[in-house]
Amino acid sequence: MNNLNELKNMKFAVVGHTEWVTFMKVTHLPREGEIIHGVIYAEEPAGGGAVTAVELSRISKNRVDFFTSLGEDSTNNKSVMRLKELGINVHYITRKKPSRRAISILSKDGERSI
Repeated sequence: MNNLNELKNMKFAVVGHTEWVTFMKVTHLPREGEIIHGVIYAEEPAGGGAVTAVELSRISKNRVDFFTSLGEDSTNNKSVMRLKELGINVHYITRKKPSRRAISILSKDGERSI
């Protein structure tokens, strides 16, 4: 494939993990032992599988099928709803554990830590 136009008509399926990520802004990344305060500015489903599915859906005319597992909690519903809003056909099984979660912090100077 030499250009993105060839990808637009293809159908895609992605198998991978999903985690619910809370994104926070901070003044700087904390140093060892330091406690800092941040401001939540977004929460989204993420993880290797979810991010890949969303990016493929942005370049394709077809909805992407995404196969994943989610925890048995309210984050499950939020992830499915948001991924569907982003144009993903979500196929999942429910694990008898909480959904995976992560926190991503971004400093004023553009440094990031997860």
